[in-house]
Amino acid sequence: MVTDMQEFDKTGLEVPPGAIANQIQTLLKERYKEGFPIIKEILQNANDAGATRLDMGVTPGLPSTEVEHPLLEQPSLFFVNNGGFRDSDAKAIGWIGIDFNAGNSAKIGKFGLGQKSVFHFCESFFYIAESDQLSEKAQSYRFLTPWADGQPMTPRDKSAVENYLEDILITQNYSNYFVLWLPLRISNQPRALLSKTYDYHTIQQHLPRDLDRRISTLIPCLNSLQSIYYWVFSALLG
Repeated sequence: MVTDMQEFDKTGLEVPPGAIANQIQTLLKERYKEGFPIIKEILQNANDAGATRLDMGVTPGLPSTEVEHPLLEQPSLFFVNNGGFRDSDAKAIGWIGIDFNAGNSAKIGKFGLGQKSVFHFCESFFYIAESDQLSEKAQSYRFLTPWADGQPMTPRDKSAVENYLEDILITQNYSNYFVLWLPLRISNQPRALLSKTYDYHTIQQHLPRDLDRRISTLIPCLNSLQSIYYWVFSALLG
């Protein structure tokens, strides 16, 4: 995870990447189950952001000729909502070990510990945020990983993801959007937080078969989110 060096300047302490990986492993084993609880957390985050729509789907990955980051070529889960994203969100999404939701009923800190449940599916993730609530100094796109040798998301990578999701972003004419892109944990990775691996087909088997029913029972409890769409690969082909 990228850390805030200004905070380190105040304390004089640092957390090595290995310790971050251990924290995530403990969090996944003791606090967050796989499957629907992860989807539920993402739905809640979208609702907290004031989103009215959430799109989710599975992709076999982007062409190597279009991206610089190799993880974008892997089969992935993606989520897109039309909610806001603030500077505090850009900071909170990269923290481990602090629940930013604790004692805070506002939208600030919606990316607390629960967001880290996505590591059940992946070793690292990307996000892209387009928001009128985000200052120029905040990071609007980013690659986050607990491992020390991660490479950043480039402008070319950002454009490739946005082009792939054009049917969602353009046709809906979003002024605000947040994209969460999860490269699935595959079998030949040199190290892993968990042993379970996925591909384009098996990830769909690990999602609940009654996903639509479970989501429909949550919608009445959400004060902002009104519609949720599931995309398949063929629907996103240009």
